[in-house]
Amino acid sequence: MKVLLINPPWYFETGQTAPTFSLGLAYIAAVLRKKHEIALIDADAEGVGWKGLEKRIRAFSPDVLGITATTSTYRAGLRLARIAKEGGNCFTVMGGPHVSAIPHQTLEGSGNLDAACRGEGEYTMLDVLDCLEKGEPLKGVSGISYREGKRIVHNTPRNPIKNLDELPFPARDLLPMKQHHRTLWGHPAGHIFSSRGCPNKCTFCASHTIFGSAVRFRSPENVVKEIGDMVKRFGITQFAFSDDTFTYLPDRVNKICDGIIKSGWDVKWVCQARVNTVNYNMLKKMKNAGCVQIDYGVESGDPDVLKKMRKNINHDQVKRAVRMTNLLGIRTFAYYILGTPYDTIESTKRTIKFARKLGASRSYFNILVPYPGTEMYNQAKAEGSLLIDDWSDFYQEKSVLRLKIPEWYLYRSYKKAKADLFLTELFREIRRFHWREVLNDLKRGASFFKRKVRLD
Repeated sequence: MKVLLINPPWYFETGQTAPTFSLGLAYIAAVLRKKHEIALIDADAEGVGWKGLEKRIRAFSPDVLGITATTSTYRAGLRLARIAKEGGNCFTVMGGPHVSAIPHQTLEGSGNLDAACRGEGEYTMLDVLDCLEKGEPLKGVSGISYREGKRIVHNTPRNPIKNLDELPFPARDLLPMKQHHRTLWGHPAGHIFSSRGCPNKCTFCASHTIFGSAVRFRSPENVVKEIGDMVKRFGITQFAFSDDTFTYLPDRVNKICDGIIKSGWDVKWVCQARVNTVNYNMLKKMKNAGCVQIDYGVESGDPDVLKKMRKNINHDQVKRAVRMTNLLGIRTFAYYILGTPYDTIESTKRTIKFARKLGASRSYFNILVPYPGTEMYNQAKAEGSLLIDDWSDFYQEKSVLRLKIPEWYLYRSYKKAKADLFLTELFREIRRFHWREVLNDLKRGASFFKRKVRLD
């Protein structure tokens, strides 16, 4: 069958740069192309707008259109499904975190969607295609929700893939790897998952909707082999680990780092880590293996808010992790969330004050988005505190909740925090004579201040 996989152009349409390539679609493509004809369009990465997309959908004329969508891109995904339906008899499937969290509501949103793929999509999509090819009903396909006449049917969930090593490497050859020259000082040139799943129960996170709450690890040997594939086949020497927590198992981290060091590759990479999972020896090994940046989710400078988020970290751990990482010359990116249901004016002040004193290389502030599938979303729905029901407004520069603090104060604090911390970090780099970082900071700042942010 002819299958077209598309990531819709949300970042491109809003004048931003997509943070990563669509690795999820590349994984699905790698599994499906063993039996089917596959094309993949990462519209954000390629910089393809709606006219170009429509032409390419018509030219390929797919039997099946697979769409990945977050909450923010759900509406764009529906537009893709409509275009495909207008062009011929095409079976449309949407997957991703939004769909996995609320499949029934997703399918109710448009008659142009035939099915919703819940959770990991590789084998679910393979089974769907086999049924369609044989003309068989979808009732035996786990992990799928679909239309049966006027009724929406939800099949049993699909068990997470136990052995991640059995998956082929993502079909990076179908992505515009050389078209976008991304760097660690803008966006990673490549990225890789070394594990799936997260055991933590943060009230604001929807990661579990795709990968579940149990962590599954690829073997260090398999991870190092994929890094070698990126280096040799695609010339990627800068990449990011996209695991929720790369540092979850210290021994495994050491083995991956040893493999990179032994290979002799001159690579630079970044990862995400929890502050309570790192130690000095691990960080030193990571530094020797090419780690140049670690992203830490600090979330709040207020201890009570942090507890209510169920982040299960404390500020002493934050300070210790950032101090150790800075000492080794690894850049620290600290991420904060403003506008939670637990925040007050005082807690907001404490968060910004904490960020100023922490001394991270970069501080990033986002306004809370209660994504479907999170405890915060379920709570907001139950309490009737959601102010907006348009999914396209669910992005991290706009509040959609009724809060304890005035809306004007939240936005003023958000904009002021981004501006103040930007200048503080810029001057810090100037003092250290890190001119490359200064230039990239200026570009980052110009991009933020030029962009029209819909805050009202």
